[in-house]
Amino acid sequence: MAELRADARSNRDQILAAAQLVFREQGVNVSMKDIADAAGVGVGTLYRRFPDRGALISAAAHSYLSALSDLAATAERESPDAWQALARLLRECAELRLGATASAIEPTLHADIKADPTLTEIRTTITDRIARLTTQAHTHGT
Repeated sequence: MAELRADARSNRDQILAAAQLVFREQGVNVSMKDIADAAGVGVGTLYRRFPDRGALISAAAHSYLSALSDLAATAERESPDAWQALARLLRECAELRLGATASAIEPTLHADIKADPTLTEIRTTITDRIARLTTQAHTHGT
């Protein structure tokens, strides 16, 4: 993706944050106008950034998965052991209601995740990290 101006990047970030919130609360079939309203932008701005619902859902999923990957990496890096890293990650996921976001977005994207290498890669990174932490915690008896 080409480098965006600061205002365009801000609009894109607002739209993605609003989309994740609205998808979590109302599902992915909510109107694009409702998402634009929640983001505080016009519908035209939304469509300039995301030409259709599929593009918006895919971008929201990528943003969601990137945030989850960052949470997992930070928990692993900053926690003294694997069990505490897992507990921190789960606590933060619950506080951010990431499970609700996943349940709204993931069913729509299952085929796309398999087809989009960036979504597949980031999802694999997350599952590998969690599996590694789980194995380490189990090995240490925690």
